[in-house]
Amino acid sequence: MDRHGALLNKMPLVSAVFRKARGNKVPDFGKWKSSFIDVPKQAGPNDCMFFAWKYMEFWDGERLHCELNPGKMYRLEMFHYIVFHALNQAELPEELDIYRIGGMKIQFDQSQ
Repeated sequence: MDRHGALLNKMPLVSAVFRKARGNKVPDFGKWKSSFIDVPKQAGPNDCMFFAWKYMEFWDGERLHCELNPGKMYRLEMFHYIVFHALNQAELPEELDIYRIGGMKIQFDQSQ
């Protein structure tokens, strides 16, 4: 709490600025309940964004729905997801197919 207390105290002001800039079309998050939770810490020095992404994927607002591995390189998981996603229409070299988890590329018809 000590580290984030100053920011928490400014949230009503930040919320008011966002609301004014957007013509009151955003919720007043300055009144939202704040809770401080103990979160897992990443082990690697360069994966903070990917670790945060995995945390947000499994956090429901109350609890974490899976155990995160602080030593796992989640960037590789994200890379695989982006490169081999069915909607990725980039022409990939056939040599990459051996790294595809779950089978061959699915053809996507944009007219659907």
